[in-house]
Amino acid sequence: MQRISFKTILFVIVFLSLTAVIRRSVGLVQEDNYVGYALSFNQGLENLSYYDSRLFPGFPIIIYVLNLILGNPHISSFIVMFFFFILSFLLFGKITRSGDNLFVFLFPPIMLDVVSKIANEYLTIFLILLTVYFFLNKKYSLSAFSAGLCMWVRPVGVLLFPAMLISLFIYKKEKIKLPVFLSFLAPIGLFMIYNLYFFNTLSPFYQLFVYKEVSPYGNSIGFIQIIIDIYRTILFKQPSVFFSGVFYLGLFLYGVVKLVKAFPSFKNINNFFIFISIILMIFYVFVYSFNPFLENLGRYIVPIIILWWVLFRDKINIPKYAYLLVLFSIAISMF
Repeated sequence: MQRISFKTILFVIVFLSLTAVIRRSVGLVQEDNYVGYALSFNQGLENLSYYDSRLFPGFPIIIYVLNLILGNPHISSFIVMFFFFILSFLLFGKITRSGDNLFVFLFPPIMLDVVSKIANEYLTIFLILLTVYFFLNKKYSLSAFSAGLCMWVRPVGVLLFPAMLISLFIYKKEKIKLPVFLSFLAPIGLFMIYNLYFFNTLSPFYQLFVYKEVSPYGNSIGFIQIIIDIYRTILFKQPSVFFSGVFYLGLFLYGVVKLVKAFPSFKNINNFFIFISIILMIFYVFVYSFNPFLENLGRYIVPIIILWWVLFRDKINIPKYAYLLVLFSIAISMF
């Protein structure tokens, strides 16, 4: 494994700090009202709006705890994001055994966008990478526990657990041991208790139901909605949405083609597990999704992008000139 230099990490921290300052100067601070959610814990969530109750609580809880120490919720939020960005960066390097990983976290633009404003994507990425790391090291109970924790942040990461079960059944030909199931169910059980205490329901899907109710556009079948959205952007002359959406759609289709071509080479349990995880995530994103779909496509496929890179970890060889694309990411993420 190539060592990631301290200079690289320092550069990343300074760079992210500058992008965050610029984003804040133009008013682009939060993806959703995570700071408001965190502050509402001071009143036991009594002042949390029904609209904001659709947010998963993992990220706001961490902000709340750090804010008790620092006394500044926005600084606390950015520290949490940068912390999980760095952890994801380091963990990705440990999984891929490569020090040449900076490009993966700076391109496409959405990778930089979601860490230059308050958003929970990198906490999600960290938990997904942690699940993969434990699986690759045959620590299946810890992997299951990490997958269960994803329910507190973004449920898409929970899909790694059925991918784990499928992979172990096909390759190990043995029954899954009870501790693996219990490890997965433990954080989900705690999440259900959280929902019961604050929202009077044991359903772990409460946040998804609320999101569907409060969304002005509702939910849809993604692969159909994307066609409708592309037509809408042309009809109502929304070029920025059109080009952004088509860019990420093209990137996604490129990844799918590479995935299909490489499938015959996935002969071991580790690659098969990552492959099935990607397939389940694709199914989730493009079958059950929320509108507007085209505008959010980049965010929706962030976990898929990371897992795609992990799957092709043996082929990571980023040419130096490719880092010119990072300038494109910077320009896009500033506006």
